[in-house]
Amino acid sequence: MLMVHALNTRRVDLADSHLGAAVSESKDGEWHPSPDTRIAFLNYNEYCLLLKTYIAAGKSDPAMRQRLKEEHTEISPELENLLEKVSE
Repeated sequence: MLMVHALNTRRVDLADSHLGAAVSESKDGEWHPSPDTRIAFLNYNEYCLLLKTYIAAGKSDPAMRQRLKEEHTEISPELENLLEKVSE
């Protein structure tokens, strides 16, 4: 699906746009994203929020990058920026 491909190629903005278009075109809730699509979005958002929380709390975690790799989470430019701040 285009959304998962967009996430895998670090185009979160494009993936979000595709998701919004798919939801707005569905009628009476007949369309549901695939499990792969849901997992990809949830993983991305989970780590994005977690890293922002670490930064706000002034915490670091040098092993965070490895955690993302172990869970096969694609590292977008936004996540890369957050990882750099947390890994210091």
